[in-house]
Amino acid sequence: RGRRRGRPWQGQSGSAEETPSVVVPEAQSSHKDVDEGGAETAAAFARSAPKAGFLSKLGKNIHQYKRRFFVLKPTTHLYYFVSPTDSEPRGCIDLDCLSSTTTLREVETLPDGRFRFEIIIADRENGVYDEGTHVSTDLDGLERTDNPHVQRIMLEARNEEVGREWMSMIDKERLSCARSDIDTLEHEKLELQSRVDELEKQVENFRLVEKDRDMAVQDASEWRKKFHRLDEAVRLLTQQIRRPPKIESPKNAGENSAESGILQGGNSVSALDATKNQSSVKDDGTDETDTAEKEPRKYLQEDTVQIKTNNDIVDNPAEGSAGSVTFDQPRESS
Repeated sequence: RGRRRGRPWQGQSGSAEETPSVVVPEAQSSHKDVDEGGAETAAAFARSAPKAGFLSKLGKNIHQYKRRFFVLKPTTHLYYFVSPTDSEPRGCIDLDCLSSTTTLREVETLPDGRFRFEIIIADRENGVYDEGTHVSTDLDGLERTDNPHVQRIMLEARNEEVGREWMSMIDKERLSCARSDIDTLEHEKLELQSRVDELEKQVENFRLVEKDRDMAVQDASEWRKKFHRLDEAVRLLTQQIRRPPKIESPKNAGENSAESGILQGGNSVSALDATKNQSSVKDDGTDETDTAEKEPRKYLQEDTVQIKTNNDIVDNPAEGSAGSVTFDQPRESS
């Protein structure tokens, strides 16, 4: 027979002839020895197995127990062959799928001494669907036909001692595999924890880098403000330098000229003092400059002017009252 492939519980349907009975793992050839003809036998396969021997299995199409050669591998796969000389297994039961809700259970002991037990798989998706699962049952022992969630695999040993030995070995190998899985998971957990610690360190480093970056951004902002202030100061200074010179007022110009005269002449009257005298104001509010201009007029009025007939005008000092003017009469001829 050719090797049967595919898992019948993954969406396959139809009659028993259309549905493959079991799944044979691809890695099973690594567990086999090769005989003289190049074919691997069940007996050679059983050499490295912790448990091997004959059991009867309830068939699917014909509801009868069929004698099969079973080989229990440490990988918790229970292979079975028609005979020890077969090179291909008839099927394989994956015991890894057995969970806390799936158990090994003793069924009955027949009067002739045969011992029957069963493997109950609660979840069809994680179980094995093969020729021995034509009857389904729930965990309360109530049988249900074609129950998609519970699988039942019935096995029969020649006596109770052999049957219980098989049950013990299946449990032992399953627990051994579970312990191995636990060890593997613990190792993976340690690796993951180490990875988590490393990632936490990286996160802390990233936080420090981010903090440094924020401080650098803050410093850059402060320097940018200082630069703007300096740029504004340079701009104002440039405007001040380019501004045209301020024109001095006449007063300031006179003061500057007076100071220049003092420096050049040395003996002349200070122009600055003259300017100050001109701009000084008397106590009664009269400008001294105006007073000096009015004095000659006053003197002219006070002088006595004599007018002669010969149109000669002679200025004479005043002999009479102040401000009087006299005219000499022409002399009569004798």
